[in-house]
Amino acid sequence: MNAPASSTNKPYSTIVDSLLQEEYQAERLEQRSDERIGFNRPVAIRVEQGRCAISGFTKNLSAEGMGLVLDTMLPEGTRASLRVHTLNDEIICFPAQLVWIAAFGHGWFISGWKFLNETSE
Repeated sequence: MNAPASSTNKPYSTIVDSLLQEEYQAERLEQRSDERIGFNRPVAIRVEQGRCAISGFTKNLSAEGMGLVLDTMLPEGTRASLRVHTLNDEIICFPAQLVWIAAFGHGWFISGWKFLNETSE
């Protein structure tokens, strides 16, 4: 993601630039082994301990993991099935483990999940 370009002709340009700069800085701080692509879909997170599904949204996606925005704080290390709907109304399940989670505004959390191999323990 490139740093935002300022536009002085619009009333919200300074605020928007500030928000985009926050996003740019956050993206630079994350250390990933694989580039993630922006990807926005609803997701259901089914925690292995059998709790109810937690709803959220995908933020980005790579072959190794997924970034999610959730309304529930989970402990790092949590294992879950990430259930993403395709545009063809299919469900794709990704077994994954929560690597990190942080506050993302009032009542929301941003999180990084690493996909697990089916044979992972």
